Amino acid sequence: MLGWPGRGKIAAPLLAGLAACGGGDHLTPTAPPPPAATREERWIQDVDYLASELPRLHPNLFFRTSRGEFDAVVASVRATAATARDHEVVAGLMRIAAVAHDAHTTVYPWRGFRYLPIALTRLTDGLYVTAASAPVGVALGLRVVGIGDVERPRSRRGRSPSSATRTKPGCN
Repeated sequence: MLGWPGRGKIAAPLLAGLAACGGGDHLTPTAPPPPAATREERWIQDVDYLASELPRLHPNLFFRTSRGEFDAVVASVRATAATARDHEVVAGLMRIAAVAHDAHTTVYPWRGFRYLPIALTRLTDGLYVTAASAPVGVALGLRVVGIGDVERPRSRRGRSPSSATRTKPGCN
């Protein structure tokens, strides 16, 4: 199974949710391979497992994206998985799931994963801070134009490549 610390923290819930959403077939995730010997090899296994199971279990993974775009994101995450820090690989796994551009396909990080004390919402004219805890409450209502010295990336459809978009309830 996938994940750090300990396997099964990331992909199993995602893949189980997709199997439940798959209609009458009720596909189930295949058993993951035995854990590799090193941390780096385990992360690569996680990327490979998610990349093979997600298209198999999702009822229509490529309804808003191409197979080529999916494969490019997977290749990018896989290429850096062995040298990236753990949180960077988790973000990469989230990017792989987000390629579907639907709200029910996502990777949730495990307990202990740090979050920003804000919530962001995509509105028609940009990304905005829509909730903020006391220490950063002054940010409430501000438009996000970049993070650090990096402008907010956009895919060819105008969506951020690391977040899913809202869809109608149910499976697409």
